[in-house]
Amino acid sequence: MLTVVTGPPCSGKSTYAWSRAQPGDIVIDFDRIAQAIGSGDPHDHPDHVRWTAIAMRRAGVSAAIAQHRQGATVWIVHTSIPKPDMVRYLSEGAEVITLDVDPAELHRRAQAERPELWHQLIDRWTPTQEPRQRRPRKEPDLNTRRGRTGRPWKRVRAQVLAASRVCWICGHDGSDSVDHLTPLARGGDPLDPANLAPAHDAPCPTCRRRCNGARGVADGRGVTERDDEAGQGAAGGGSRMVTTHAPSAIRTDTW
Repeated sequence: MLTVVTGPPCSGKSTYAWSRAQPGDIVIDFDRIAQAIGSGDPHDHPDHVRWTAIAMRRAGVSAAIAQHRQGATVWIVHTSIPKPDMVRYLSEGAEVITLDVDPAELHRRAQAERPELWHQLIDRWTPTQEPRQRRPRKEPDLNTRRGRTGRPWKRVRAQVLAASRVCWICGHDGSDSVDHLTPLARGGDPLDPANLAPAHDAPCPTCRRRCNGARGVADGRGVTERDDEAGQGAAGGGSRMVTTHAPSAIRTDTW
């Protein structure tokens, strides 16, 4: 049997569960866990104890549900149940009991036994928690450096360097970075492999230049300086080589 006891602060959830649990039953109770690992207060726990108790409770709930499947009797004290947890409890055949206590009585108990914060928690309590709103995904900004961070950038950077490490600027091997042929400041696509080519960020092992940083933001890249020099020195001013590196059940109890 799996029973989940919920209700507002000071409604007596722990008392309800412990008074009905039999020897050998499993009872998951956050406050009892916190006290067992060092909290000196029955309800107001230091942060380092509270966060540890939260992790222990989460693991305990999973382990207790597994034992419930084997026939154990389990009680879970849960003040305000998030919707995914409610779905989980009900899918396991739990009986969810909500304790119904007059708000005036809750505040009277809080005044006598709990910190001041408990009055706010009583007023804000709802049986279930609304899921947290996820922040909208940020698309890469083509005009800032944000296009050069995160997993997509790391993947395309690794793809370009795996195809070649010959610096497109100086023509020497050993590139340790990827350069944008059309700079981001001029509207270049930060993640298009056709707009990327290997370049030296650290000093080139051969010419000792930091090619990527020294290149600036000029457009029309795609010819190595070494190839350019070779083309200019050829007889008759022959054409120069262009090099590209583009890798292809619930009830309520009055308590």
